[in-house]
Amino acid sequence: MKFGKYFERQVIEKWKFFYVDYKKLKNTIKNDKDSVHFYSLINKELIKLNKFINLIQDYNDVHESQICNFLVLNYMALFKSVKKHDKRLCKSTKIDFFKKIQKLPFYKYYLNIPRPSDDIKLVIFDKDGTLINLEKIF
Repeated sequence: MKFGKYFERQVIEKWKFFYVDYKKLKNTIKNDKDSVHFYSLINKELIKLNKFINLIQDYNDVHESQICNFLVLNYMALFKSVKKHDKRLCKSTKIDFFKKIQKLPFYKYYLNIPRPSDDIKLVIFDKDGTLINLEKIF
């Protein structure tokens, strides 16, 4: 399964407007020859994630596991987009991107979420973005 399909299946309907627009980022990568427009979209998506975290902290009825899944999925979408962008334009901006998001509220919030160690799920994607079935490997 490709990451885009996986992403669409994992979206929580009530939060759908806060998710990264992965399709738009991919289309921008395909159609634009420069990085300016792509990174302006990335910045808009990062602002959207930070606004979500600011809003969600006020509600007590939201499970932290849902927030954790939301943040991981969006982080994966952003990082995969940057990786595709770098590959297409023969650049290396992943490390700068990672350094940037480490300072952002959504990333700090994610690091502070308590997680039980037995609840960790390994998700592996092949180099072409295909989800690998773990039952066949282990």
